[in-house]
Amino acid sequence: MVAALALAGALDYSQFLSEYSRSADQFQMGAQTARFGDALAALPADGKVGYISDVPAGEVQGQAMLGAAQYALAPRVLVPLKRGGSADWAVGSFTRPNEAPGMAAESGLVIVSDYGNGVVLFRREPRR
Repeated sequence: MVAALALAGALDYSQFLSEYSRSADQFQMGAQTARFGDALAALPADGKVGYISDVPAGEVQGQAMLGAAQYALAPRVLVPLKRGGSADWAVGSFTRPNEAPGMAAESGLVIVSDYGNGVVLFRREPRR
């Protein structure tokens, strides 16, 4: 009887671990860290970095994208450029990457690198 209860407990625990491992990263933060990895390596080690996106920060998806980028690029502080940010460097997270050049021009930025998967690194155009 004791062996049967121990076996049932072990099976129950095994099922719990299996379900937990499937939901452990439900917001895909590990994937976001990998997605922004190249941009992270190219940015200055600390300070404020501008943030630009084709999804407004006031929308739920925009808030989620900003939060994911902030998590992946910490300890840098992301400052949405539409709120008057004036950082020398900016990172973009796009659902439609073809909009990056136009948004860069509107914000006085130049594209330094397009890492694919919607991640773009920008730098402020030097003043002449």
